[in-house]
This record gives sequence, C-alpha cells and structure tokens, in this order.
Amino acid sequence: EDKVRATIEENKKKPQKKQEKAFDMGKLRALHEGGWSVAQIADEMGVSQQTIYNKLKELKTKRS
Repeated sequence: EDKVRATIEENKKKPQKKQEKAFDMGKLRALHEGGWSVAQIADEMGVSQQTIYNKLKELKTKRS
C-alpha cells in the first residue's frame, strides 16, 4: 500500500503531456476548399481559429 502511494505521488510530480485530440484533416480541407471562413470552420469543428490556421499551414507544407 505504501509503495502504491509512493508511486502515485511520484507520478503527480512528472510533467503531463497534453493529449492531442484526433483532428479530421479531410473535413478541414473540404470546408476550406468549399469557401468556408476560418471562423466558420473553427465553429463547425469545435476548435479555435488559431488551431485552424495551424492545421491549414500543416496542409500547405505537406503539399509542397
């Protein structure tokens, strides 16, 4: 029991990695190519506008 508590306490001290959610790049591409604004896409996908800008930049660099 003490060993379990020690392990739990030790794990609390470790920095936690932010878990990324799955992101539908196909949907982003379709909406963007369909003429949707960044704000509209962000609302539709439930993320921030900055996330959309970042993902669009990723798409652009993958195509190049």
